[in-house]
Amino acid sequence: KWRRILSYWKRVNIPGPTPVPIYGNVLALSLNPRPYLELKCVYIYGKPSLRVAEPSLVKQILVQKFNLFKNREAPSGAKATLMSKMLIRAPYEDWRRIRAIARPAFTGGKLKRLYPLIDRCCRDLVDRLDSRVAANGSPVALRPFICEYIMSALGQCAFSTKVNTDPTHLFTTEPEGYFSVLLWNALVTNILPACLVDNPLAKWWHSDYLYHRVFTTDLMAGRRCDDADKRHDFLQFLMKGSHRTDGAAHPDVTGITDEEIFAQSFLFFVAGYDPTANTVSHALHELALNPDIQDRLREETAMNWNPDMDCDILCRLPFLDAVVSETLRKYPPLVRVERETVEDVVLTDDTQGLSVKIEKGVVVEVPVYAIHHDPDHYPDPSAFKPDRFLPQNRHNIKPYTYLPFGDGPRNCIGMRFGLLLTKLALVNVIQHFRLYHVIDTDASVKFKRGNYVVQSDISPVDLKRC
Repeated sequence: KWRRILSYWKRVNIPGPTPVPIYGNVLALSLNPRPYLELKCVYIYGKPSLRVAEPSLVKQILVQKFNLFKNREAPSGAKATLMSKMLIRAPYEDWRRIRAIARPAFTGGKLKRLYPLIDRCCRDLVDRLDSRVAANGSPVALRPFICEYIMSALGQCAFSTKVNTDPTHLFTTEPEGYFSVLLWNALVTNILPACLVDNPLAKWWHSDYLYHRVFTTDLMAGRRCDDADKRHDFLQFLMKGSHRTDGAAHPDVTGITDEEIFAQSFLFFVAGYDPTANTVSHALHELALNPDIQDRLREETAMNWNPDMDCDILCRLPFLDAVVSETLRKYPPLVRVERETVEDVVLTDDTQGLSVKIEKGVVVEVPVYAIHHDPDHYPDPSAFKPDRFLPQNRHNIKPYTYLPFGDGPRNCIGMRFGLLLTKLALVNVIQHFRLYHVIDTDASVKFKRGNYVVQSDISPVDLKRC
Protein backbone atom coordinates (compact mmCIF):
# COMPACT_ATOMS: atom_id res chain seq x y z
CA LYS A 1 0.00 0.00 0.00
CA TRP A 2 2.76 2.46 0.94
CA ARG A 3 4.59 1.72 -2.29
CA ARG A 4 1.44 2.51 -4.29
CA ILE A 5 0.78 5.73 -2.36
CA LEU A 6 4.36 6.98 -2.55
CA SER A 7 4.51 6.36 -6.29
CA TYR A 8 1.43 8.53 -6.93
CA TRP A 9 3.28 11.46 -8.53
CA LYS A 10 5.67 9.21 -10.40
CA ARG A 11 2.72 7.53 -12.11
CA VAL A 12 1.45 10.91 -13.36
CA ASN A 13 4.96 12.02 -14.43
CA ILE A 14 5.44 14.85 -11.92
CA PRO A 15 8.95 14.91 -10.41
CA GLY A 16 9.86 15.45 -6.78
CA PRO A 17 12.16 14.27 -3.97
CA THR A 18 12.08 10.65 -2.82
CA PRO A 19 9.60 10.19 0.06
CA VAL A 20 9.83 7.81 3.02
CA PRO A 21 6.96 5.75 4.49
CA ILE A 22 4.58 7.45 6.96
CA TYR A 23 6.29 10.86 6.94
CA GLY A 24 6.77 11.30 3.19
CA ASN A 25 8.85 14.49 2.81
CA VAL A 26 7.57 16.35 5.86
CA LEU A 27 10.71 15.98 7.98
CA ALA A 28 12.99 17.29 5.26
CA LEU A 29 10.65 20.23 4.62
CA SER A 30 10.09 21.16 8.26
CA LEU A 31 13.73 21.00 9.33
CA ASN A 32 15.40 22.47 6.25
CA PRO A 33 16.66 25.98 7.09
CA ARG A 34 16.11 27.30 3.56
CA PRO A 35 13.06 26.50 1.45
CA TYR A 36 13.32 24.33 -1.63
CA LEU A 37 13.45 26.10 -4.98
CA GLU A 38 13.16 23.22 -7.45
CA LEU A 39 10.56 21.17 -5.55
CA LYS A 40 7.50 20.13 -7.50
CA CYS A 41 5.74 17.44 -5.47
CA VAL A 42 5.89 16.17 -1.90
CA TYR A 43 4.13 13.72 0.40
CA ILE A 44 2.70 14.48 3.83
CA TYR A 45 2.22 11.20 5.72
CA GLY A 46 1.66 9.44 2.42
CA LYS A 47 -0.82 12.06 1.20
CA PRO A 48 0.18 13.57 -2.16
CA SER A 49 0.88 17.29 -2.10
CA LEU A 50 1.81 19.35 -5.15
CA ARG A 51 4.00 22.45 -5.25
CA VAL A 52 3.24 24.78 -8.13
CA ALA A 53 5.52 27.70 -8.99
CA GLU A 54 4.49 28.44 -12.60
CA PRO A 55 2.83 31.91 -12.47
CA SER A 56 0.03 31.04 -14.91
CA LEU A 57 -0.92 28.04 -12.76
CA VAL A 58 -0.58 30.05 -9.55
CA LYS A 59 -3.13 32.50 -10.98
CA GLN A 60 -5.57 29.66 -11.63
CA ILE A 61 -5.14 28.28 -8.11
CA LEU A 62 -5.47 31.54 -6.20
CA VAL A 63 -7.87 33.50 -8.41
CA GLN A 64 -9.37 32.05 -11.59
CA LYS A 65 -10.39 28.68 -10.14
CA PHE A 66 -10.72 29.80 -6.55
CA ASN A 67 -14.04 27.95 -6.22
CA LEU A 68 -12.10 24.69 -6.68
CA PHE A 69 -9.28 25.72 -4.31
CA LYS A 70 -11.28 27.59 -1.69
CA ASN A 71 -10.10 25.62 1.35
CA ARG A 72 -6.79 25.43 3.12
CA GLU A 73 -5.57 22.18 4.58
CA ALA A 74 -7.09 21.58 8.01
CA PRO A 75 -4.57 21.07 10.84
CA SER A 76 -3.99 17.37 11.52
CA GLY A 77 -6.54 16.08 13.99
CA ALA A 78 -7.38 19.60 15.03
CA LYS A 79 -10.99 19.98 13.96
CA ALA A 80 -12.02 21.34 17.34
CA THR A 81 -8.88 23.30 18.20
CA LEU A 82 -8.13 26.97 18.08
CA MET A 83 -6.15 26.90 14.83
CA SER A 84 -8.99 25.41 12.78
CA LYS A 85 -11.22 28.35 13.73
CA MET A 86 -8.76 30.98 12.52
CA LEU A 87 -9.29 32.72 9.19
CA ILE A 88 -6.08 31.20 7.83
CA ARG A 89 -7.36 27.64 8.40
CA ALA A 90 -11.15 27.84 8.63
CA PRO A 91 -13.23 25.87 6.11
CA TYR A 92 -14.62 28.01 3.30
CA GLU A 93 -18.13 28.67 4.70
CA ASP A 94 -16.77 29.61 8.12
CA TRP A 95 -14.00 31.68 6.53
CA ARG A 96 -16.50 33.60 4.39
CA ARG A 97 -18.72 34.41 7.38
CA ILE A 98 -15.88 35.42 9.72
CA ARG A 99 -14.05 37.49 7.10
CA ALA A 100 -17.20 39.49 6.35
CA ILE A 101 -17.43 40.39 10.05
CA ALA A 102 -13.71 41.17 10.45
CA ARG A 103 -13.17 43.08 7.18
CA PRO A 104 -14.56 46.46 8.39
CA ALA A 105 -11.77 46.60 10.98
CA PHE A 106 -9.20 47.00 8.18
CA THR A 107 -10.78 49.65 5.95
CA GLY A 108 -8.91 52.82 5.06
CA GLY A 109 -11.07 54.85 7.41
CA LYS A 110 -10.35 52.58 10.35
CA LEU A 111 -6.62 52.64 9.65
CA LYS A 112 -6.67 56.44 9.66
CA ARG A 113 -8.29 56.31 13.07
CA LEU A 114 -5.56 53.96 14.32
CA TYR A 115 -2.73 56.05 12.85
CA PRO A 116 -2.22 58.35 15.88
CA LEU A 117 -1.98 55.33 18.20
CA ILE A 118 0.68 53.68 16.02
CA ASP A 119 2.55 56.97 15.59
CA ARG A 120 2.72 57.35 19.37
CA CYS A 121 4.17 53.84 19.63
CA CYS A 122 6.78 54.79 17.03
CA ARG A 123 7.83 57.82 19.04
CA ASP A 124 8.21 55.59 22.08
CA LEU A 125 10.42 53.33 19.94
CA VAL A 126 12.67 56.27 19.04
CA ASP A 127 12.88 57.31 22.71
CA ARG A 128 13.89 53.80 23.78
CA LEU A 129 16.55 53.60 21.09
CA ASP A 130 17.83 57.02 22.17
CA SER A 131 18.07 55.86 25.76
CA ARG A 132 19.80 52.63 24.77
CA VAL A 133 22.45 54.42 22.69
CA ALA A 134 22.99 57.07 25.38
CA ALA A 135 23.43 54.44 28.09
CA ASN A 136 25.44 51.75 26.30
CA GLY A 137 26.46 53.12 22.93
CA SER A 138 26.53 50.98 19.81
CA PRO A 139 26.15 48.41 18.38
CA VAL A 140 22.45 47.78 19.02
CA ALA A 141 20.43 44.63 18.42
CA LEU A 142 17.34 46.22 16.88
CA ARG A 143 14.90 43.31 16.90
CA PRO A 144 14.01 43.45 20.63
CA PHE A 145 13.13 47.13 20.27
CA ILE A 146 11.11 46.47 17.12
CA CYS A 147 9.26 43.62 18.83
CA GLU A 148 8.39 45.87 21.76
CA TYR A 149 7.05 48.49 19.34
CA ILE A 150 4.95 45.92 17.46
CA MET A 151 3.62 44.49 20.72
CA SER A 152 2.63 47.94 21.95
CA ALA A 153 0.90 48.85 18.69
CA LEU A 154 -0.96 45.54 18.47
CA GLY A 155 -2.10 45.80 22.07
CA GLN A 156 -3.61 49.22 21.50
CA CYS A 157 -5.11 48.55 18.07
CA ALA A 158 -6.50 45.12 18.92
CA PHE A 159 -7.57 45.50 22.53
CA SER A 160 -7.10 49.16 23.57
CA THR A 161 -4.49 47.81 25.98
CA LYS A 162 -1.31 49.72 26.83
CA VAL A 163 0.80 46.65 27.44
CA ASN A 164 4.04 48.56 28.10
CA THR A 165 2.51 50.31 31.11
CA ASP A 166 1.41 47.05 32.77
CA PRO A 167 4.44 44.93 33.71
CA THR A 168 2.20 42.03 34.79
CA HIS A 169 0.29 41.80 31.52
CA LEU A 170 0.72 38.52 29.61
CA PHE A 171 1.67 40.34 26.40
CA THR A 172 4.51 42.07 28.26
CA THR A 173 5.80 39.19 30.36
CA GLU A 174 5.52 36.32 27.88
CA PRO A 175 5.50 37.70 24.30
CA GLU A 176 8.00 35.31 22.72
CA GLY A 177 6.49 32.28 24.44
CA TYR A 178 2.99 33.48 23.59
CA PHE A 179 3.71 33.59 19.87
CA SER A 180 5.94 30.53 19.73
CA VAL A 181 3.02 28.36 20.85
CA LEU A 182 1.20 28.56 17.54
CA LEU A 183 4.36 27.96 15.51
CA TRP A 184 5.29 25.03 17.76
CA ASN A 185 1.76 23.68 17.45
CA ALA A 186 2.02 23.94 13.65
CA LEU A 187 5.38 22.18 13.60
CA VAL A 188 4.21 19.37 15.88
CA THR A 189 0.97 18.78 14.01
CA ASN A 190 2.95 18.79 10.76
CA ILE A 191 5.65 16.33 11.88
CA LEU A 192 3.45 13.99 13.93
CA PRO A 193 0.89 11.77 12.16
CA ALA A 194 -2.74 12.61 12.84
CA CYS A 195 -3.19 9.53 15.04
CA LEU A 196 -0.62 10.95 17.47
CA VAL A 197 -1.86 14.52 17.29
CA ASP A 198 -5.33 13.30 18.30
CA ASN A 199 -3.82 11.65 21.37
CA PRO A 200 -4.70 13.33 24.70
CA LEU A 201 -0.99 14.09 25.15
CA ALA A 202 -1.33 16.53 22.26
CA LYS A 203 -3.08 18.92 24.65
CA TRP A 204 0.40 19.97 25.67
CA TRP A 205 0.88 21.35 22.15
CA HIS A 206 -2.46 23.06 21.69
CA SER A 207 -2.80 26.71 22.63
CA ASP A 208 -6.41 26.62 23.87
CA TYR A 209 -5.34 27.52 27.43
CA LEU A 210 -3.93 30.84 26.22
CA TYR A 211 -7.15 32.33 24.96
CA HIS A 212 -9.06 31.22 28.07
CA ARG A 213 -6.50 32.99 30.23
CA VAL A 214 -6.23 36.17 28.18
CA PHE A 215 -9.61 36.82 26.66
CA THR A 216 -12.30 35.05 28.67
CA THR A 217 -11.27 36.33 32.08
CA ASP A 218 -9.62 39.66 31.32
CA LEU A 219 -11.15 41.18 28.22
CA MET A 220 -14.45 39.84 26.93
CA ALA A 221 -16.11 39.39 30.30
CA GLY A 222 -15.06 42.88 31.32
CA ARG A 223 -16.35 44.49 28.14
CA ARG A 224 -19.76 42.92 28.50
CA CYS A 225 -20.02 44.61 31.87
CA ASP A 226 -18.99 48.12 30.88
CA ASP A 227 -19.63 50.68 28.16
CA ALA A 228 -17.35 48.98 25.61
CA ASP A 229 -19.15 50.33 22.55
CA LYS A 230 -16.99 53.45 22.75
CA ARG A 231 -13.96 51.40 21.74
CA HIS A 232 -13.01 51.05 18.09
CA ASP A 233 -10.47 48.24 18.28
CA PHE A 234 -10.32 44.87 16.55
CA LEU A 235 -11.84 42.94 19.45
CA GLN A 236 -14.84 45.25 19.58
CA PHE A 237 -15.56 44.72 15.88
CA LEU A 238 -15.63 40.98 16.49
CA MET A 239 -17.80 41.26 19.59
CA LYS A 240 -20.31 43.35 17.66
CA GLY A 241 -20.38 40.52 15.13
CA SER A 242 -21.31 38.10 17.89
CA HIS A 243 -24.57 40.03 18.33
CA ARG A 244 -25.51 39.80 14.65
CA THR A 245 -28.33 37.26 14.46
CA ASP A 246 -30.86 38.55 11.95
CA GLY A 247 -28.44 39.01 9.04
CA ALA A 248 -30.28 42.15 7.94
CA ALA A 249 -27.25 43.97 6.60
CA HIS A 250 -25.64 40.79 5.28
CA PRO A 251 -28.33 38.17 4.58
CA ASP A 252 -25.73 35.47 3.88
CA VAL A 253 -23.74 36.19 7.05
CA THR A 254 -24.58 35.01 10.55
CA GLY A 255 -22.84 35.83 13.81
CA ILE A 256 -19.53 34.77 15.26
CA THR A 257 -19.06 32.56 18.31
CA ASP A 258 -16.93 33.35 21.33
CA GLU A 259 -14.50 30.60 20.35
CA GLU A 260 -14.12 32.19 16.92
CA ILE A 261 -13.56 35.60 18.50
CA PHE A 262 -10.80 34.08 20.61
CA ALA A 263 -9.25 32.52 17.53
CA GLN A 264 -9.26 35.71 15.41
CA SER A 265 -7.89 37.78 18.29
CA PHE A 266 -5.06 35.32 18.79
CA LEU A 267 -4.43 35.26 15.04
CA PHE A 268 -4.32 39.07 14.94
CA PHE A 269 -1.37 38.97 17.31
CA VAL A 270 0.36 35.98 15.77
CA ALA A 271 0.05 37.27 12.19
CA GLY A 272 0.87 40.84 13.19
CA TYR A 273 3.73 40.29 15.61
CA ASP A 274 6.44 38.04 14.19
CA PRO A 275 5.98 38.74 10.44
CA THR A 276 5.88 42.52 10.93
CA ALA A 277 8.81 42.50 13.34
CA ASN A 278 10.76 40.41 10.83
CA THR A 279 9.95 42.78 7.97
CA VAL A 280 11.00 45.91 9.87
CA SER A 281 14.15 44.21 11.17
CA HIS A 282 15.14 42.93 7.73
CA ALA A 283 14.50 46.33 6.15
CA LEU A 284 16.70 48.11 8.70
CA HIS A 285 19.39 45.46 8.23
CA GLU A 286 19.40 46.07 4.47
CA LEU A 287 19.45 49.84 4.93
CA ALA A 288 22.50 49.53 7.17
CA LEU A 289 24.23 47.47 4.47
CA ASN A 290 23.21 49.88 1.69
CA PRO A 291 23.91 53.48 2.79
CA ASP A 292 23.02 54.90 -0.63
CA ILE A 293 19.53 53.39 -0.39
CA GLN A 294 19.26 54.60 3.20
CA ASP A 295 20.13 58.15 2.15
CA ARG A 296 17.57 58.11 -0.67
CA LEU A 297 14.87 56.95 1.72
CA ARG A 298 15.82 59.54 4.32
CA GLU A 299 15.72 62.29 1.70
CA GLU A 300 12.27 61.27 0.49
CA THR A 301 10.80 61.01 3.97
CA ALA A 302 12.44 64.27 5.11
CA MET A 303 10.66 66.15 2.32
CA ASN A 304 7.34 64.95 3.71
CA TRP A 305 8.19 64.76 7.41
CA ASN A 306 6.11 66.93 9.72
CA PRO A 307 4.17 66.50 12.97
CA ASP A 308 0.92 66.24 11.03
CA MET A 309 2.09 63.46 8.71
CA ASP A 310 -0.79 61.05 8.16
CA CYS A 311 -1.80 57.86 6.38
CA ASP A 312 -2.38 59.56 3.05
CA ILE A 313 1.10 61.11 2.97
CA LEU A 314 2.72 57.84 4.02
CA CYS A 315 1.03 55.99 1.17
CA ARG A 316 2.29 58.52 -1.39
CA LEU A 317 6.01 57.90 -0.81
CA PRO A 318 7.14 55.76 -3.77
CA PHE A 319 10.65 54.93 -2.60
CA LEU A 320 9.44 53.97 0.88
CA ASP A 321 6.94 51.65 -0.77
CA ALA A 322 9.70 50.24 -2.99
CA VAL A 323 11.98 49.57 0.00
CA VAL A 324 9.20 47.76 1.86
CA SER A 325 8.18 45.81 -1.25
CA GLU A 326 11.74 44.68 -1.92
CA THR A 327 12.10 43.63 1.71
CA LEU A 328 8.93 41.56 1.42
CA ARG A 329 10.25 40.02 -1.79
CA LYS A 330 13.58 39.03 -0.33
CA TYR A 331 12.15 38.06 3.07
CA PRO A 332 8.47 37.13 2.54
CA PRO A 333 6.46 36.69 5.75
CA LEU A 334 5.49 33.14 4.79
CA VAL A 335 7.55 30.60 2.90
CA ARG A 336 4.50 29.21 1.13
CA VAL A 337 0.73 29.40 0.82
CA GLU A 338 -1.48 26.40 0.31
CA ARG A 339 -4.91 25.42 -0.95
CA GLU A 340 -6.80 22.14 -0.94
CA THR A 341 -8.85 20.97 -3.91
CA VAL A 342 -12.56 20.45 -3.25
CA GLU A 343 -13.00 18.39 -6.43
CA ASP A 344 -10.93 17.04 -9.31
CA VAL A 345 -9.41 19.84 -11.40
CA VAL A 346 -7.11 20.23 -14.40
CA LEU A 347 -4.58 23.08 -14.53
CA THR A 348 -3.37 24.02 -18.00
CA ASP A 349 -0.95 26.40 -19.67
CA ASP A 350 -1.23 26.16 -23.45
CA THR A 351 1.79 28.40 -24.03
CA GLN A 352 4.04 25.88 -22.31
CA GLY A 353 2.10 22.73 -23.06
CA LEU A 354 1.34 22.12 -19.38
CA SER A 355 -1.63 20.06 -18.23
CA VAL A 356 -1.82 18.73 -14.68
CA LYS A 357 -4.76 16.80 -13.27
CA ILE A 358 -5.18 17.20 -9.53
CA GLU A 359 -7.57 14.96 -7.63
CA LYS A 360 -9.96 16.06 -4.90
CA GLY A 361 -8.32 16.47 -1.51
CA VAL A 362 -4.79 17.10 -2.80
CA VAL A 363 -3.01 20.00 -1.09
CA VAL A 364 -1.44 22.42 -3.58
CA GLU A 365 1.35 24.61 -2.26
CA VAL A 366 2.66 27.82 -3.82
CA PRO A 367 6.33 28.22 -2.76
CA VAL A 368 6.41 31.98 -2.25
CA TYR A 369 10.03 32.18 -1.10
CA ALA A 370 11.21 30.11 -4.06
CA ILE A 371 9.25 32.23 -6.55
CA HIS A 372 10.62 35.44 -5.03
CA HIS A 373 14.18 34.12 -5.42
CA ASP A 374 13.85 32.72 -8.93
CA PRO A 375 16.34 34.59 -11.18
CA ASP A 376 13.94 34.18 -14.10
CA HIS A 377 11.56 36.50 -12.24
CA TYR A 378 14.03 38.68 -10.34
CA PRO A 379 17.55 39.00 -11.79
CA ASP A 380 20.20 38.83 -9.06
CA PRO A 381 17.55 37.79 -6.50
CA SER A 382 19.91 37.84 -3.51
CA ALA A 383 20.63 41.55 -4.05
CA PHE A 384 18.51 44.23 -2.35
CA LYS A 385 17.22 46.42 -5.19
CA PRO A 386 14.19 48.55 -4.27
CA ASP A 387 14.21 50.15 -7.74
CA ARG A 388 12.50 46.99 -9.00
CA PHE A 389 9.33 48.26 -7.36
CA LEU A 390 9.37 51.92 -8.36
CA PRO A 391 6.25 52.89 -10.34
CA GLN A 392 8.15 53.15 -13.62
CA ASN A 393 9.58 49.62 -13.19
CA ARG A 394 6.66 47.67 -11.79
CA HIS A 395 5.55 46.62 -15.27
CA ASN A 396 8.64 44.39 -15.38
CA ILE A 397 7.33 42.25 -12.51
CA LYS A 398 5.48 39.25 -13.87
CA PRO A 399 1.97 38.80 -12.49
CA TYR A 400 1.78 36.24 -9.67
CA THR A 401 5.50 36.28 -8.94
CA TYR A 402 5.14 38.70 -6.02
CA LEU A 403 3.05 37.09 -3.29
CA PRO A 404 4.10 38.28 0.20
CA PHE A 405 0.46 38.34 1.32
CA GLY A 406 -0.87 35.63 -0.98
CA ASP A 407 -3.43 36.63 -3.60
CA GLY A 408 -7.06 36.16 -4.50
CA PRO A 409 -10.05 36.11 -2.13
CA ARG A 410 -8.10 34.35 0.66
CA ASN A 411 -5.22 36.80 0.72
CA CYS A 412 -4.10 38.39 4.00
CA ILE A 413 -6.93 40.47 5.45
CA GLY A 414 -4.50 42.52 7.55
CA MET A 415 -2.13 43.43 4.72
CA ARG A 416 -2.74 47.20 4.83
CA PHE A 417 -2.47 47.26 8.61
CA GLY A 418 0.86 45.39 8.52
CA LEU A 419 2.22 47.77 5.88
CA LEU A 420 1.20 50.76 7.99
CA LEU A 421 3.05 49.36 11.03
CA THR A 422 6.12 48.68 8.89
CA LYS A 423 6.28 51.98 7.01
CA LEU A 424 5.66 54.17 10.02
CA ALA A 425 8.41 52.42 11.99
CA LEU A 426 10.92 52.79 9.15
CA VAL A 427 10.14 56.48 8.67
CA ASN A 428 10.60 57.24 12.36
CA VAL A 429 13.84 55.30 12.73
CA ILE A 430 15.38 56.68 9.53
CA GLN A 431 14.50 60.26 10.39
CA HIS A 432 16.18 60.06 13.79
CA PHE A 433 19.11 57.69 13.25
CA ARG A 434 21.77 56.73 10.76
CA LEU A 435 22.37 53.00 10.56
CA TYR A 436 25.78 51.50 9.87
CA HIS A 437 26.92 47.94 9.35
CA VAL A 438 29.26 46.88 12.16
CA ILE A 439 32.71 46.20 10.72
CA ASP A 440 33.97 42.62 11.02
CA THR A 441 30.48 41.19 11.60
CA ASP A 442 28.69 38.79 9.30
CA ALA A 443 26.48 40.74 6.90
CA SER A 444 24.54 37.67 5.80
CA VAL A 445 21.18 36.72 7.28
CA LYS A 446 21.15 33.35 9.04
CA PHE A 447 17.85 31.59 8.42
CA LYS A 448 16.38 29.51 11.21
CA ARG A 449 15.02 26.03 10.69
CA GLY A 450 11.37 25.67 9.82
CA ASN A 451 9.17 25.86 6.73
CA TYR A 452 6.31 28.21 7.67
CA VAL A 453 7.67 31.63 8.54
CA VAL A 454 10.89 33.20 7.24
CA GLN A 455 12.79 33.66 10.50
CA SER A 456 16.42 34.62 10.84
CA ASP A 457 19.20 35.91 13.05
CA ILE A 458 20.37 39.44 12.21
CA SER A 459 23.58 41.11 13.34
CA PRO A 460 23.44 44.30 15.48
CA VAL A 461 23.97 47.67 13.79
CA ASP A 462 25.67 50.91 14.76
CA LEU A 463 23.22 53.75 15.45
CA LYS A 464 24.11 57.45 15.25
CA ARG A 465 21.67 60.25 15.97
CA CYS A 466 20.90 62.32 12.87
